[in-house]
Amino acid sequence: MSQDADTERQINPLLFPPEPCENPAKKGWTAAFVVDVALGTSDSVLCSTYELQDHELQWIKDDPGFIIQLASIQKELDKEGVSFRLKARLQAEELLQTSWALIHSPATPATVKAGLIKDTVRWAGWDAPPQENGGGRGGFSVNIVLNGTVPQGVTIDQPALPA
Repeated sequence: MSQDADTERQINPLLFPPEPCENPAKKGWTAAFVVDVALGTSDSVLCSTYELQDHELQWIKDDPGFIIQLASIQKELDKEGVSFRLKARLQAEELLQTSWALIHSPATPATVKAGLIKDTVRWAGWDAPPQENGGGRGGFSVNIVLNGTVPQGVTIDQPALPA
């Protein structure tokens, strides 16, 4: 790297993040961690498996977001058990780390990187165009079918409510 680039990195670190980039999928807790807690894994095993200290484990367990995820997973486990779908989701989360490594590897061809990036964006749900007002519908729809002059169905007349 040239001296000018080094100077620019020091002046504006937001434009030039430190190398190498940290994988954001490794931040927080994983779905596997939530499942392990839901299955009743002991705190000592959780700490050794996920390389946590006791206070870090307690901090995660007290987090409102974690509590919501735990309740959702416990409900799913109660309903379906450890289903194929749950196992596939856990694998997919782990495979995101492989995807991250491939995308950031200089040995990976550009076409493979582009495909992985497109897939990641699609999986995140960011590929769909934003829809306003529920996709152009106001929450309900009314269909009026005119079949001749004879009224069909039930007509209910009611006076207007006072304003």
